Amino acid sequence: MQIIIYYSVPHEKKMRIPKKNIDLEKLGLINQGLFEVDGILAQRYNDAIKRIFGYDIDIDSFRIDKRGLSPELGLYVMKKYPEDNEYPDSYLNMHSANRFMLVVSPDQRDSPLIAPQTSYDDEIFSNVHHKARMLIQDVAQDEILFGELKNGISIFEQVEDVMQLKNIGITLDTLDDTVAKTLRLINLGNGLSEGDNALDASYIKQMADLVKIVGDPRKGNISAIFPVEYTVQNFYVEFFNGAHYLKVKKRGQIKSLFVTDNQPFKWEAEEVSRYDLHDTNLLDVLHDYKLVRYDTNLISQRLAEIEADVLLNTGVDVVDLSDYEMRKLIVRNASNFPNSYRQLRDVDRILSQTSAKFSDLESELSYESRLKLSIAKSDENVVNHMLAELDPTDIARYFQSNRAHLLRSFQHMPANRQRYIAQQLLNHKEGK
Repeated sequence: MQIIIYYSVPHEKKMRIPKKNIDLEKLGLINQGLFEVDGILAQRYNDAIKRIFGYDIDIDSFRIDKRGLSPELGLYVMKKYPEDNEYPDSYLNMHSANRFMLVVSPDQRDSPLIAPQTSYDDEIFSNVHHKARMLIQDVAQDEILFGELKNGISIFEQVEDVMQLKNIGITLDTLDDTVAKTLRLINLGNGLSEGDNALDASYIKQMADLVKIVGDPRKGNISAIFPVEYTVQNFYVEFFNGAHYLKVKKRGQIKSLFVTDNQPFKWEAEEVSRYDLHDTNLLDVLHDYKLVRYDTNLISQRLAEIEADVLLNTGVDVVDLSDYEMRKLIVRNASNFPNSYRQLRDVDRILSQTSAKFSDLESELSYESRLKLSIAKSDENVVNHMLAELDPTDIARYFQSNRAHLLRSFQHMPANRQRYIAQQLLNHKEGK
């Protein structure tokens, strides 16, 4: 068996960021608080992966989140089966539309998701653990539970298929259908008093055969609680390079906004307004529907983010710079700063020295400047996912709202940018 070493960093431990080979897990920023799987639980998990997906796994100690996804196995499976797994968080998927949950223990319920693939992942998996907690406690003593997130869509072939997402249900069972068989036995028992069932030899034999398999159902906690259902309203999904769906209301009229990232779109409908994520008109639409608002209190932070971004682009490692060294480099690279930097400085000066309001200045600002000051006002989970991708210089927002995109991009970044991101995330974690 292969042995995997993983890192769990105490919150109080001060981490120094290395000059190279920056590992966010070693710094305590990702993959923390996961449920450790070994022994018989690891064997059950690996057997389930083999039966469901056909993957042979030779690792006997790893960690999983509340969904059952493992960072160690993700990398292992992606390397061993690259034709089926583009990313390490995809091995519990059969194509993007068919996603699975694996439960080896009720104790994994508190493990944070390592890679949410939709805006509703955390809520739906938490709901399963909560509503099925007694059943999981009972069955997981002897068997692993698994289930597919049923959404009525067999496969996502084109981006507009995402708009069909509405009702999602998960039914957990074991590889030997223990839950279904137990419920069948319970139903047969409840039907004994009906007609001549109590005298029907074949009916009694059915019950006896099931008892041999699942035992006395009165001694367990299996009940008809599945499927655990969830209704999707406004959401984002990571599939198709990211897609966002928002139902909005204006002057009594309800309309749907569908925002995608450089995807062909074959289907049109009057009630659906479709935008590309990078369409500069989208920001006006989001403001018009009051999904975002401006926050001028962010100007100082945004200026600092632009300064760091410009220096990073020139190859400077900004993490260990003193304030003096930072100011000197900013002056030296003044010609490289974008127009949004100058506009935000002007806005800050005007607002602090005159009676002008931001609304008086807004029309003179570029798209980039207005984007810098835009924050989510409603449907924050979905809107922040868009804003984080449009402006990834707010590292804390990027990490919180669009983590999958950040982590996939991180491995291709130069070391100076990786160090800066790690520093920003550590500062945010420490409340700085």
